[in-house]
Formats: sequence, C-alpha cells, structure tokens
Amino acid sequence: MKDEDKNNIGYNQINDEDIPAPSAGVMNLDLNLKKLNIDFSKIFFYVKGDITTMKADIIVNSSSPSMVPQMGVSKSIHNKCGPKLLKFLKTNYAGILSGGIVDSPNFGLNCKKIIHAVGPFQKNEAHRDLEIIYQQCLNYCFSNRFSSIIFPCISTGGSMFNEDRGCMIAINTCKNWIEKNGEFWKGTITFCCFTDKSFETYKKYFKELLDVN
Repeated sequence: MKDEDKNNIGYNQINDEDIPAPSAGVMNLDLNLKKLNIDFSKIFFYVKGDITTMKADIIVNSSSPSMVPQMGVSKSIHNKCGPKLLKFLKTNYAGILSGGIVDSPNFGLNCKKIIHAVGPFQKNEAHRDLEIIYQQCLNYCFSNRFSSIIFPCISTGGSMFNEDRGCMIAINTCKNWIEKNGEFWKGTITFCCFTDKSFETYKKYFKELLDVN
C-alpha cells in the first residue's frame, strides 16, 4: 500500500449525518429517555478481567499514536495477537492521531475486528478526543452491522487521564449515542476494567449516570 493511501485518523468511519433519520412520528431525537423507552440495563455492562479473553464483535485497543505497544491493554493485545498485528498496522497506516481510530483483523482474538484508538493524555486536556473515540467506534459498529463492542478504560492507565473523568466521558458519550441511535442499532456496550479501582469507578457511575447496578 502506498503511503498516500495510508490512513492516520479513522477507517470505515461514518458521520452522524450518515445514520438514517427516523420517520416522522417514530422517534424525536430530542425526546427524553423514558419516552424512548430504552432499557440501559440490557445495553450497558461493565466487567473486570482480561479483555484479550473476552468475546465480542469488536474489541477496542487503547493504542499509542505510533501503534507500537507500550504498556497495559495495548501490550496485552499485541502479545496475544503476535507480531502479525503490528506488521499489519505499520503496513496499512501511517499512525493514529489523538481521537482517531483504525481497524485490523482479529489475529486470534475472539472478535471480528479490532479497533485501535488513541486517547488523550491528561496533560493536554483533550476531552473532546475521548468523546470522539467512543462516537466513532459506535458509528463503526452501526456502519458494519456489528452488534457488540468491548471498550477498555481508554487513556486512564499509562496516559494518566483522570479515571473518574474518563469513566464519565465514556458512559455519557455512549449513553447520548444510544439515545440518538438506539432505534436503529441493537447491540451491547461493555466496559472492561483491569483493576479493582477501575471496576469500582464504573460501578459508581453506572448507578449515578445510567441508574444501572
């Protein structure tokens, strides 16, 4: 693949305007949660464990801009997939900007695709980049007819993004996306926590933001 063909921010993305608008009288995007009759307890889940052992249509990797594994979930995924994963990424992409995503085959993980996402570092306070990642990943699922996705705790590990803030952004961004597109996409969103602290943080905000235990 030629360098000019390589992507550095996103792959197979769709924008919000590409999602079909509801017919008149079917769904008003400004309606509240109760009127939309969305049961978040059947959509959102949080678990503690090793994301490389889990099963979903999409597994998300918290990547570095260079795509080279450094620590945490990225190192675990690359260790599980072997050197072919990094070779694929380096062959097909020039890198990933903060807030960007690219995809790859599963290379042995129990999923159909891996999405590699680069979240912000605490020092640059790029909160919008983190929101964009979750939106793009869900748009990717919608566009490609995937119905389950597992996210790690993006940026809150080695990138040192504030854990509470990162958790709230993750939940609220996905919640807002479901409120807008839940009539058109039927699937599940799981947040995989590696540490007890992350698990307790998600437990707290699931109750506070989704009213889900």
